[in-house]
Parts: sequence; structure tokens; C-alpha cells
Amino acid sequence: MDSRTPEKPRYLNGLVSIFTMVVMGGSSGGRIWGRFLAFLTALLLTAFGPVLGFQKKQEFPPDPVRVISEAVILDIVVRDRDGNLMTDLRPDEIEVFDNGKPQEILSLECRSCLSEVLVEQAGSEAVPAPRAIGNRTAQEEGTASSIEDEIHLVSLVFQGLTQQGRNLAHQAALDFLGDGLPPNTYLAVFRMSRTLVPLLNYTNDRTAIERALGIIVGADYDQLPGLTDESPDSIGSSAASEVTPGGGPGGPTGAVSGSAAQADAALASIMEVSSRVRSYHQGQAITDSLMSLILGQRALDGRKTVLFFSEGLFVPKRTADRWEMMMSEANLANVSIYSIDARGVTPSKNLGGVASGLQTATGISAQQRSTVGGSLAFSDMLMFENVEDAIRMDVQQPLRKLADQTGGSFIVSNNPDVEMRRVREDLTSYCKLAYRPRELVYDGSFHKVGVKVSRPGVRVLTRKGYFALPPAGDDPIEAYEVPLLHTLSAGKDGRRFPGGTAVFHYDISEQGIEHVVALRVPLEKLEFRKDKSDQTFLLHFSLMALITDPVGRIVHRLSQDYPLGGSLDQYEAYRRGSVFFSRRVELVPGEYKLSVLLFDQLKNERFTEESMLTVRSEESSVSVSSLVVVDRVEPLSARPEEATNPLRYGRAKIVPNLKTPIHLGNRGQIGFHYVIYPDPSNPEDPILALFILSEGRPIYQGLPLVPARNSHGNIRLVSSLPADLFKAGEYEVWAVVKHGEEYSEEFASFEIVE
Repeated sequence: MDSRTPEKPRYLNGLVSIFTMVVMGGSSGGRIWGRFLAFLTALLLTAFGPVLGFQKKQEFPPDPVRVISEAVILDIVVRDRDGNLMTDLRPDEIEVFDNGKPQEILSLECRSCLSEVLVEQAGSEAVPAPRAIGNRTAQEEGTASSIEDEIHLVSLVFQGLTQQGRNLAHQAALDFLGDGLPPNTYLAVFRMSRTLVPLLNYTNDRTAIERALGIIVGADYDQLPGLTDESPDSIGSSAASEVTPGGGPGGPTGAVSGSAAQADAALASIMEVSSRVRSYHQGQAITDSLMSLILGQRALDGRKTVLFFSEGLFVPKRTADRWEMMMSEANLANVSIYSIDARGVTPSKNLGGVASGLQTATGISAQQRSTVGGSLAFSDMLMFENVEDAIRMDVQQPLRKLADQTGGSFIVSNNPDVEMRRVREDLTSYCKLAYRPRELVYDGSFHKVGVKVSRPGVRVLTRKGYFALPPAGDDPIEAYEVPLLHTLSAGKDGRRFPGGTAVFHYDISEQGIEHVVALRVPLEKLEFRKDKSDQTFLLHFSLMALITDPVGRIVHRLSQDYPLGGSLDQYEAYRRGSVFFSRRVELVPGEYKLSVLLFDQLKNERFTEESMLTVRSEESSVSVSSLVVVDRVEPLSARPEEATNPLRYGRAKIVPNLKTPIHLGNRGQIGFHYVIYPDPSNPEDPILALFILSEGRPIYQGLPLVPARNSHGNIRLVSSLPADLFKAGEYEVWAVVKHGEEYSEEFASFEIVE
């Protein structure tokens, strides 16, 4: 798509020439009617004329996204085969790989040996302290603090523990404390259930820490907020924020009739669905709570560690993408997670979930084979998902992976004192390594990171990778964006996006040309879930638009989550409706790609669409925005961003028609919205001509009256034409604006159906 006007039809060139000849002065009073009559007369006599050229060119600042000065920062812990720490490493002993390609080490600094090695590039001065991709809000170049001055944040998180598990976790936490916290180390305590609840803010006060840990083994532990909908009013200055998991699919239930065997089967089906729903929500809640903890620390420099005490995790297939993105976000924020299995050494419990899950799937399969002519239960439809999830039911596996992917370690022991002392050592004796990726492109893909040490028999702990996203400190990855970005990273092809897309251009600013990205999602293409027991329905989808430059760097990431629902009497209206998404962006002239990603959360289905976008510079002192065919008008909300919404018109907001056929029976007029930007140095009123073409020939031409400029110096218009002017077919509308000796023009197309 092109955000500016394409080449005009030859017939319109003649119309523009007529307009040039007959409209040479002001536009007020009776003079406009005389010119209008001359315009119509000349229309019958004129030959085709040349297209007018432009002279003035707008200058824009360079695009900051195109300059890559960020580096990847890795905290690495190296131990020999006997478990002893190694902090006397040299850069020539270390190899770093980014997506399998070797990288040049910029700097290496180790904490225990109190030495720093700074690698110099050939023919240049010493490399300055780099900004971090791994820590997006790292300090500016030249101001990075020494590793000896770094602050260490330690978060103790206790998730869903039995009394026995709490006892083991409590002792492990005390073993970690030892005789006291290391210098510059601050510790906080959190409880995780449905939400993340802070029990103690970051402090180095041992007495306060021990008191908070005492709550973990106390009798009142189960009464703490988080098991119910109750939540604390404020978390104070804690780096974490409370996260309540989003909505998910509910299990359908129905009346049970027939024999006792059928009733038992129905009950089993209900319980199976209920179990899956609980597992889905639990996996989502844990992921979102960890994400909130990670994002809360993202803006902080220094070493950040999470000690995650759990009795095992089940990550359902439907939340796997979200889990992967959470671990990537931990890598981006430079957060290492140490997973501690609070059950101790209990290998039989790890495989019990796998056996139970496979037994359930086998039972469902047997029930299907023995059922003749009966209706298919909801759990029957989940048989294959049961098999896949059963394989995932080794509840230690997610704990292992969580630690491995984020540079921590997995601990399982009935007496974890030795392991916890090693964790403490990891925090006080480590090396910080920096490298700048040779071929980094902000395309949202996942980059695997590997570190090799040439000494034999060593073990290296470090994070395993990151998503290549621009360092946008105020734009964190939201949980609902996980499956969308995962689709992009994995190169997955979804079904074609079922809605409409458009990019409209508007005014020029110092940052570029103002645009509006508009998307329409027809809800009938998405999954609806009905719950007849409480007479409600729900649907849930997420939408994202990515604008990338010619080398694939993400310039803008725009998204929104839509958990929708209502009563069953609204069901048909919702299915026939659509959701309109719009975001304002600024783009400098150039070529871009627009990628649209839609994820149906209930159906686990992806839709994609890609198109090219050309942004041209405005070369005239007068300009006109994109012509928007009006679909409907909605009240302007009170949100602050609506004050600068280019689609606003008075106290209303224009909802564009995005290539949807217009039914004449639904309206009495066809409207077009656009904005004229006159030459600020010319006090005269601009003159506007409007043309409607059908099959390349004009069916309407006129000179609409142009209102006065508003307080911003522009002119917002809605031009409406009676619907009976049109019949079924395809049309083009052109607007040509003349101001002084300068011209600008715009065009849009639309389709009319009976």
C-alpha cells in the first residue's frame, strides 16, 4: 500500500487541468459560482492536461532505529569439574556465539579477582561501556558502574507449597542467608498463588527477612491474600506488581440423563474439563506473576536473581508460548532464576503425573471405541491434547528449563544447604561479559546465545538467548503478545487475516509524517464459547501490527488484547459485528513492511497478513490527508489520546470503511473524511475540488465550500453525497486542493453493493 496518492487516471489529469484554469483566485461569494459554471463548461471542451509538479521538500531527522549501538550483557558463572568457582578468566579463553555465529567480546570483568579486561578494536580507542540489549535501560555510554559497585536484588518466591514443602523451602532460604547478606545485596519475599503477593520489600535487614520467612511456615500462611480474590491495596515501592491472570475458556456442562454409567461418564467428563481449566489458569497465573516480577526489575541495573521455590509446575500446551516469552523477558532483563523443588528427592512423584495423564487419555480412547451412536463428550475432543499434555506432566521439567534458560540452576535435595551456599557464591563471584551482535536486526526473532570456555571440564551458567526487539523501556512485552511474537519468531504461517487493513497519512511533524494504522476484525471469523448454564458467551483474541524497515528492524509494535463477552441475547449482534483497531504513529519517508498478526485465544488459531508500505515526502506547501470513506461515526471518548486523534471530527470519531462493500440500503449518504493543511504563510482560503469516478469516468464533480481553519491551522472536513447518486459498482473519489500556486491531491476507492 502507498500512504500517498498513486498515479491518476488520464481522464482525471484533464479535470485537474480544468481546475487549474478556472480556479485562480479567492473562493468566497458569487465568484465561486461563476468559477464553478466555468469549470463545468470547460469540462466539455478541454483536452487532457499535464499533471502538476511540486517543488518544496520536507527534511526529517535520521531514524534512530537504524543506528545499532546496543550490546548484549551476560553474567556468567564458571565452575570447574570439582564445583570450584573460576574468576580468573581471560577473553582469549572465552568464545561467545549469537545464533551460532562467533562474536567479538567487548569487555570482561570478574568480581572476585577485582580485575577488568577491556578489549580494544584495531585502529580505534578503547571500546566505551556499551548500552545493553540484555538490560534495556542500562546506563548511557561512558557511565556504566563498576561490577564491584553493582546492587544485587534477590527475590524469594514461594509458589503453592504444602506444609512439608514450606518447611524445606524455609530451611533452604535460611541456608542461603548464612551469616548475612553479601555487600550491596537486598532481598524481598513473595508468595505466589493466583497472584503475586509481596511479604517483604527489598531490604538487607536480617531480622525483617527472618520474620517474613517465618510467615512461610506459620499457621496463617493459607490465609494470606492470593488464595481468594482479595488482594493488597498497595505494594508500596516493591519492584513487583500484582498480576491477576486473564480470562480463559470455560468448560461446557449439560443435563445428565440415562443410566448410572452414563451419569458417571458425564461426571468424569466434567471433572476432566474442570481439571484442564484449572491447569490452564494455574499455568497462566504463574507465568504472569513471574513476568510481573521480571518487568518490575527490568529498569534496574545490577545483578538480579529469583529463588523460585515450588513443588513442580505443569505448563499446558496452550500456555507454552507465554511461558517461553516469560523466560526470554527474564533474559532481556538480566534476571537469573534458580528453581528449587521444595518436595526434595521424590522421583516417583515426577512420573506420577505422566502416568495419570496417559491413563486418562487411554481411558477416553477406550470409551470412544466402545461407544456406538452416542454423543461425543467434550473430553473426547481433548483426547489428543490429553496425550500431548500428559507427556509434559513431568512437573520438574519446567523447573529445570526455567533455571537452564535464564542462567540459574535447578536444585532438588532433601538437605539443600550445600546447593544454597553455591547459589550465594554465584551472586558474589561471577564475570560480566559484553558483546555487540555483528548482524543484529530488530525483527522480533529469538537469538540463541552460547558461551564456551577453553579450559577442560568446566560448567558455564548464563542465559540462553533473547528476542531481538528494540530497547523500548516504556513498551514492555505484554503477556498476550507472547503467541503473536512467537509466531513471528518461529516463522509460522497462519491463515490469511480475515479483516481489513489500511494506513492513512496526515500532518508533518519534527519526527516524521503522522499516520494512523487501522485494522478491522470481523468477529464472525473467531471462536465463540457459549455457557448455557449462566446464559453468557465469551470470545478472546489478540491483535498486533508490526511496522518494519527494509532490513527487518521493528519500527513500531502496536497491539491490543480483546477479552469480550456478554449475555446470550447479545450473541447474534456480536457475531455480526466487528472490532476496529487504530493507532497513531510517525514515520519518516521510506519503504516499510506492515505485518498484521491475529491470534484467536480460544481456538488457538493464528491469522497473518503482510503488505508493503511506502511513505512519500510532501513536496508542496499545502497538503491534504488520506481520504477516508466513512463507515460510521462514534462518540469521542474522554481518553487523553483522543484529543490528538486524526480521525476525530468535532465531538465524534470517524470509523473508516476498510474495503468493506457498502450496502446502499443501510444509509442515505456516502461520506468522506479528510484534513486540509494550508500553507501557513498564505492567509487566503484554499480551494477544493471533489471528483467521483466510476469505471474511470466522472459521475460527480464539484467545488465544496471550505470552512475556516481551526486553532491548529488545519481544516477538517466531512463531504457527504446522497446514496441515490450511486449504483452497484466500484468507485474512486479524488480531492484536489489549490492554495496560492501550490496543489495537493488525494484519492480513495470503495465498492457499492445492492
